[in-house]
Amino acid sequence: MSMRQVAVIAVLAILALAVPLSAAAAPPPSPEPPVTPPLAYRVPGMDNPVTRSTVLRQGVDVLGGGRDYLEVQATPAQADRLRASGLRLLPLPATAPAPGLVAPGEFPIGYRGYHTYRTLTAELDSLAAAHPHQVAVSSYGRSAQGRPLLLVKISDKVRTDKHEPEVLFSCAQHAREHLTVEMCLHIVRRLAQGYGTDPAITQLVKSREIWVVPMANPDGAEYDISTGLFAMWRKNRQPTPENTEIGTDLNRNWSDEWACCGGSSSNPGNDTYHGTAPFSAPETAQLRDWVNSRVVRGVQQITAHIDFHSFSELVLWPYGFTASDTGPGLNNSE
Repeated sequence: MSMRQVAVIAVLAILALAVPLSAAAAPPPSPEPPVTPPLAYRVPGMDNPVTRSTVLRQGVDVLGGGRDYLEVQATPAQADRLRASGLRLLPLPATAPAPGLVAPGEFPIGYRGYHTYRTLTAELDSLAAAHPHQVAVSSYGRSAQGRPLLLVKISDKVRTDKHEPEVLFSCAQHAREHLTVEMCLHIVRRLAQGYGTDPAITQLVKSREIWVVPMANPDGAEYDISTGLFAMWRKNRQPTPENTEIGTDLNRNWSDEWACCGGSSSNPGNDTYHGTAPFSAPETAQLRDWVNSRVVRGVQQITAHIDFHSFSELVLWPYGFTASDTGPGLNNSE
């Protein structure tokens, strides 16, 4: 099931003009022209990774795609640059009108079944209380604004650190990708409630230790719905060193290939701002530290990791820094 996000852009800037001492009155300032919101386009001819990468480097939001096309949301300037590169842009029908306003901090009408940070915490605590031997809720640190970074462990003997393969699921690095929180919560709920009744789930829980990070970016997720409408916020809420912009893209703040290959921005105002250095965001640094703590006798216990995203309805492989079918150390059979 796909969900179209709606971007609501408001321009409230007024330029103050200095009044010369010799003048009785200054002419009123001319209002700034309204900003044209991004529009949705289908871009055909996207049948190779090099061309797709060219489109992505323009900073557009990818809504979806197929074998030979992408659907993107682009500003007029981005659209002009794409056309100048020889690409065709086919306008898509306008998206649905913005949902009605609700109370600040609540999901808009039509999305009320989604979990806020508060309701997510409450449901996880409820699952842990109902399944105390299989589910434990803790935290691996605090966000930039001080929220506990939730961590869920699922095992048949959850209070014991067993010598078993460990699996990590993480969700919501990007604030506006609320659907991923529901995915991680579904994993916790299904494993907890299926243990002892579903043979396959029971065997999984008995043979592994399963970890879930259901909301890796709680500050951004809460900010995205803070007005009762979607702000389409992507980053965390950490001030930049200059305090001129807010937020780092957590998914561009890891150390591997940091700031490489045109896949992120050094501009703090950009949605893909990679931060001042690898792990400069508290959310990524503390998750790194917790993952490193799972090294026992020199061996990393986490043997598999899935990080869920939802915005573009794409399956991406193997890594974002290469257009090859496989990355270093991999082959087509793996």
